[in-house]
Amino acid sequence: MNTQNLAREMKTMHEQPSADRQAAIDRLLSTTLEVFGLPARAPWHEDVRFFVGVIADCAALVQSVDLGDRAEPAPVYQP
Repeated sequence: MNTQNLAREMKTMHEQPSADRQAAIDRLLSTTLEVFGLPARAPWHEDVRFFVGVIADCAALVQSVDLGDRAEPAPVYQP
């Protein structure tokens, strides 16, 4: 799974039924662990899965705010 597919799946994760959502979180978690070469310790798996779900919910909340065209980009630092 590539990063674009992961990003697309994260955007819709909060809209999915519980079983599909858990499967999506599991795919995201296993792919991330593999990409970064992190050990998958079984006792932590449920806690990590929970917090990935919380992060997905927070991301959905942030993305739901329409900033419109009035938002200005931050200034670029020029030394």
